[in-house]
Amino acid sequence: MEPVYRDVASLALGVVLLQRGDTTAAAQPPPEPQLPAPKPRDTDPLSTVGLALLAYGLVQLLSKVVDKLPVWRAGGEAQAGSASGGGGAGFNVEDRKRLERVYEQAVADRQRLERLEEAVREQLTVHQRLIGQALDDLREAHAKLDNVTRKLRALWMRLGRRKKDRG
Repeated sequence: MEPVYRDVASLALGVVLLQRGDTTAAAQPPPEPQLPAPKPRDTDPLSTVGLALLAYGLVQLLSKVVDKLPVWRAGGEAQAGSASGGGGAGFNVEDRKRLERVYEQAVADRQRLERLEEAVREQLTVHQRLIGQALDDLREAHAKLDNVTRKLRALWMRLGRRKKDRG
């Protein structure tokens, strides 16, 4: 068995164990499928990092497998054909560079989105605090207006009584 196959097999076993969430032997039959419970919106950042590392490892292993594909299909002729600019069926150096650039751009975009998300969260917190302060001020102003209205009504009632006394 080649090392690539062992890496893929161990990665697949790791994925199965991570998905199942236990460390029992992989020879046990998988449990009956159940509807997943609704997950909360806040996810554990460590699980996200773990999944990212797992995906990165999977990409690395798949890269090794893809590198060997032209050799499996046509022996050494496909490699020689792709090296001389022929119509080989595998990835060449330019394709790898292009894929690496796309991957780096995707990672940069993801980091930019995370920074933007954090900034939006901070702004939301500030806005919530300001709205709370505005509501408190509005309650105070409403209480003052109620007090002034009560005093004006009392004054109006006194003035009304005096007019009745005169007339």
